[in-house]
Amino acid sequence: MFLLIFDTYSECVKNFIANDGVSSFRSLVLFVVWLLAYKPYKSAYDNDSNSAGNRQYFCEVCQKQLNGPQPYSAHMNSKAHREEVEAAALYA
Repeated sequence: MFLLIFDTYSECVKNFIANDGVSSFRSLVLFVVWLLAYKPYKSAYDNDSNSAGNRQYFCEVCQKQLNGPQPYSAHMNSKAHREEVEAAALYA
């Protein structure tokens, strides 16, 4: 991130030196706006297993993470889940 900001800042300085004040000022303003609006990338697929939200739709018996209430409900009613529960009861 630092390199990206430094490169963008360097471009602004080059524009300020090479161009007239109007375009370089516009470039500087655009850079500041970009810098204030910059948010680091965060993937929607990152799994943070410690968060409570990720554990909300997790089946302990099958060790499956589900995406929401409907998939969780469907999983709980599935044949595969029932078989896992029966197997867990036999070996517990």
